[in-house]
Parts: sequence; C-alpha cells; structure tokens
Amino acid sequence: MKYNKKLIISITIGVIILLSVLGAIFFSESRLIILGTYKGYYYHQKDVDITNEELEKEIQKKLSDYVIVEDRQIVQEGYLAVIDYSTFIDEEKVSYKENQGAIIGSGFWGKDFEDELIGKKVGNEYIIECSYPMDYEDFALAGKEYRFEVFISKAKEYIFPVLNDDFVNEQLGYNSKDDFINETKMELQIKKAELKKEEYIIMVFDDLISKSKFYINENDVINRYKDLIDYYETIASYQEMDIYTYAYNVMHMSKDEFIDYCKQESIYYIKSYLVATRISNIENICIENNDIAEYCYKKNVFYEGDTPDDYLLNLIMIDKVQNYIVNMAN
Repeated sequence: MKYNKKLIISITIGVIILLSVLGAIFFSESRLIILGTYKGYYYHQKDVDITNEELEKEIQKKLSDYVIVEDRQIVQEGYLAVIDYSTFIDEEKVSYKENQGAIIGSGFWGKDFEDELIGKKVGNEYIIECSYPMDYEDFALAGKEYRFEVFISKAKEYIFPVLNDDFVNEQLGYNSKDDFINETKMELQIKKAELKKEEYIIMVFDDLISKSKFYINENDVINRYKDLIDYYETIASYQEMDIYTYAYNVMHMSKDEFIDYCKQESIYYIKSYLVATRISNIENICIENNDIAEYCYKKNVFYEGDTPDDYLLNLIMIDKVQNYIVNMAN
C-alpha cells in the first residue's frame, strides 16, 4: 500500500498532540521524574559505505523527471499495471477495487499475484486463484482458497534516458557522467550519515529514559491513550475504515497489538516530554525562531501562522534536547 506523504506527516505530528496538554501539568512538577545522567554521550562519526544498489536507486530517482511513459498492450515485469479486481473467498465476494496501480515486480500485490499478471493482455479479464498460507496471521483466513477476477485496464512502460556525458551536460548541468555519479554518491553518503546519527540520537534518548525514574499518574496515561485512540479513529475515517481495520491493513497490527502499541506510545511520550522539559530547564535551552524553521524544514513539516501550536513546540523542544545531549561533548 502506498502512503500519502501529507498523511504520514499528519500522523507523525498528530501522535504527539497528546504532549501539548501535558505542559501545564508537568512543566513545574519536577518531582515526577528523577533524571538519569545525560552527560558523557558522544557520537563518533564513521565512514559510510554506499552499495551499488543504493547508488543505482538514487540515480534512478534523479532521472525520474526525464522518464518517457509509453502505453503497452501486454503486462511485463517493470511495467505499471492498472487493474480492477474482485476478491472471492469460498465463492463469496468480499471486496472490489478499481483503478489499482503497481509496478510489476515490486511486490506491492505479492509476488505470486504479480507473476500471474505477466504476459496478460490489456483490456481482458482474467481469473487468478491463490490460497492463504496455513500460518497466515489472520487465523480466519489461514489455509483458505481465494480467487481474483481481474480486469487489466492499462500497462505502461517507464523508459529512462540513456545516462551519458551528453545527457548530464545538457539536462543536468554536469561536465560528465562521472561527475554526476560521484556527486550523487557523495550526497547519498551525507544523507546516510545523517540517518545514522538520527538513529544514534534516538538510541541515546531511549537509554536516558531507561536510566531515569518516573512517577506517572495512571489517569494521565489513560487520558493520553484515549487521545491517541481518538486520533487514529479520525485517520482511519479518512480512509473509510474502522480503527482496527486500519490498524490491520495499514499498521499491520492485530487488535491486541494495536491497543498495546497505543498504551506504550502514551507512556513513552509522557516520559520523553518529562526528560526534555527537565533538561531544558537545567541547561536553559529555549526555542528560538530559527529552531522552528529548521525543524520544520528537516522534518518536512508544514505550518502557517506566527505562533506554532503547543504540540509542535513540544516536538521541537524534544528534538533540540536530543541533539543537545549528543553534541554537548563535541
């Protein structure tokens, strides 16, 4: 399933909205946390290796604006196939989807299903029969036979430009193909290094949380849990699903797993806010105007208005404290 970028950003920010109501409760009540030692962490930058596969994928991404798309009459691997299909289980029709598109070979629909589409003609209807594995996570479907009635409406081939000196000079402004490849590799190394540092920062913050002691009222956790459930119900409604169907199809969680996830997330974000608030008070860390702009740019967050909402300010403070802990020894 493909994800809408704005929706993912909304979920990422929205999950933390529960922090906004904690400010008045926790900001002045330092007795709710015994903070662990946060000094002594240090990030050692290491060389980052880029695989040929990673480099090729990044090059293809840069060339995507110059791709020519041509209609084809037979589905082949690497083509975009657009289909309408009905799903039958035990001869009962359980769903119908229109205008569903995916690249054949990507695994979006599953390898078996996509392999069946290869060689099929556009404009025709086909029957594809499969079965759920016996160890399928949904016990109600495990081992059951199912059938797709598929109509192929389109097949499109994406033709990438030939990467040579003339192309990169005329279209991309590089002196040579090698210059383009080398700069792409360097940019990818920088991105990968930043990602590794972000992973280390999260690990450090998790370690600090584990070393700290918290005194959290159970009612506060329950209230935060309810806020989180309400938020996911809203997100699920955007996709015309109930919350547990959304959890299963989008988050790949059973009902029990989803409930436990929301409980743990509620506790985690309360602890994150308490840690960030305490350290910001000790170290006099404040949010400046440029911090807001930098955070929104880094996280690809859009907001408008003179004053960010409380939950965005909380996000920014947590991020700033996390970076402070790791960079303070440098």
